[in-house]
Amino acid sequence: MNEKIKWRNRARAALEAYFHKRSFPKITLSVLLALTGGFGFLISFGLLKADFAAMWLRYPVAVLGAYGFFLLLLRGWVEIEKARFAPEEIDKLDLQKAPASLSDSDLVRTSEGKSGWLDYLDIPDFGVDFFDEGCLPIILVGAAIGLVCTLAFTVFAAPALIAEVFLDLFLVSMLYRRLRIASSEHWLGTAVRQTWTTAAVAAILLMIIGGCLQLMAPESRSIGPAMRELWAKFGG
Repeated sequence: MNEKIKWRNRARAALEAYFHKRSFPKITLSVLLALTGGFGFLISFGLLKADFAAMWLRYPVAVLGAYGFFLLLLRGWVEIEKARFAPEEIDKLDLQKAPASLSDSDLVRTSEGKSGWLDYLDIPDFGVDFFDEGCLPIILVGAAIGLVCTLAFTVFAAPALIAEVFLDLFLVSMLYRRLRIASSEHWLGTAVRQTWTTAAVAAILLMIIGGCLQLMAPESRSIGPAMRELWAKFGG
């Protein structure tokens, strides 16, 4: 393995362990995702007021806008952690004991092989008409569960995410003299590489949810009224 990659992997693993012990990355990322969701709601609300009524299009657009906001929040989070990270903490990072190679379960992705967990999905063709009205509730529930699971996976990987982005911001200044390597990628590229699949999956699932609600409650223009219409139709 290239010596530069080996030291980078060790530094990332050591930083991940550091943040896991000293900080609360999962809680913090949950807060960031909540703020991101709120910003996405505001985008969707603004689009609705602008007479963008199609839910299956409006929600993915809101996700894309919220994703940009999430990247800004992530940068702010890294800057806060950087301010808290004293120079002497570098000496406490046990780089020699940190793994020099990455396992398949690591969040960090290389340029070879699979680029993300979506590449491992092999969705079979069951020969089912998914636009049949009887299938729509199943698709709707499945998409909602998938959205929750996607966000849960993102929160679970929080220590690795903050370590990887932190590393690219930090190598140029403090770690460069210690590791004698330079950052090979801008922090934004790292952040996008680590999170774009989550944003894409969320956009696709919300497109499915919006499409199902549009077909099942054609008079509604957002989730709240659609759910009330469905409740009146099926629950009342």
